[in-house]
Amino acid sequence: FLDWLRLNHPAVTMVSEVTATIVRTFLDSISDKFAARTHNGYLRRLRSVFHSAVNDGFAVDNPTEGIDFISETDSPRRLFAEDELCRLFSTVTGEVRLLATIGLYAGAMRLSDIVALTWQSIDLKRDTIRWRMSKRRGKPMEIAIHPRLKKELVAAHEHATSSWVLPSFFNNVGRASEAFRQTLVKAALKKDNRLQINRRYEARRRERARAEQEGKQFLFEPVKRQKHELDFHSLRYNFVSILKTQGCPEAIARSIMG
Repeated sequence: FLDWLRLNHPAVTMVSEVTATIVRTFLDSISDKFAARTHNGYLRRLRSVFHSAVNDGFAVDNPTEGIDFISETDSPRRLFAEDELCRLFSTVTGEVRLLATIGLYAGAMRLSDIVALTWQSIDLKRDTIRWRMSKRRGKPMEIAIHPRLKKELVAAHEHATSSWVLPSFFNNVGRASEAFRQTLVKAALKKDNRLQINRRYEARRRERARAEQEGKQFLFEPVKRQKHELDFHSLRYNFVSILKTQGCPEAIARSIMG
């Protein structure tokens, strides 16, 4: 927000000078490029900052008041259909297979939680996985290991040469996400648009280089991430479906999902 403010409203230097119109214009630029969740995240944080500014006497009014959140219910994501899961698991191999299996049968874990897993967190005798959520301020969690997941974990543990469950992806969400994306492409569950995105990034890098040569300020705007029906997060939807199929009450399902 500050980068955008300096570029578009260089005369505004005080918190009290930020108006509702300025905030709305900024948020409109965000919603044009990103998902509703990103827009709402900026609005939530800006509202908190300006609320503190008013309380501390740095501003008279909160310019975010009256600005509404955008509905996030129209997400294009969905769960994998049964035949799609069959195609996925008939294609996936190695660590990506274990990654996908954990995502499906331990869906309470986000991708960032899974890539941080160590064997110390997995109790194959008690059939439980314990970890602290990467979100929710490190909330401690424990989940039972599904028999199909245990089969994969036991096989992986027998050949483990590291304390990390997924050494190729340890604490690297980007690498794990890309490996899963490539698997979806290979299984014909997603179109490969990576080349197009890379070209757009390269074009913006060239624009930045030209701006720097001409002594102009350049605000790098990330390429808007495409929304896909199926991605790794979709496995969480399947996990919720499994819970409901087993008769799990809504309140307990929400607790398990963190």
